[in-house]
Amino acid sequence: MDDPQQGQVQVSSLKFAQPLLGSTTLNTADPYLYGVYDKGTQQVRRIELHITANSSSQHDWSTVSFPDYPELLPIDLQRNHEQRNCSVTDDNCSYVAELTGHLELKQVSWMAAQNQPINLYVNSTSSPPLILKTKLIPLEAQTFLQALENLSP
Repeated sequence: MDDPQQGQVQVSSLKFAQPLLGSTTLNTADPYLYGVYDKGTQQVRRIELHITANSSSQHDWSTVSFPDYPELLPIDLQRNHEQRNCSVTDDNCSYVAELTGHLELKQVSWMAAQNQPINLYVNSTSSPPLILKTKLIPLEAQTFLQALENLSP
């Protein structure tokens, strides 16, 4: 049963852009931030970054890193779900992995304060390793923070 003191907000607020590194068959779809806000304590309990990674083979996606910004530590990724899609006529398969990483509020605030798009890399530990390069738009992080602030009484 849901706790009535807990409010939740989900904002589709992170925009990711091509081009990709490592493989032309790899892409992301529907990335978003998900925040859980506790109305009782008026605190953000959790912020999650959700990414859907598609590729032509199975990969062990491990982290999101920010090599251009050493002050931002890598974020560990959890694989929530992976689906294998194959065509009936041949062996061409695609793998869709749903990934989640946890962010701190100060990380999102830092991102929102930047004046240029932030390069963000989704890394695999597969052999050979793949790196997916995307961009985070600071204005979208600002939008997410404003949505959290609007929950405050």
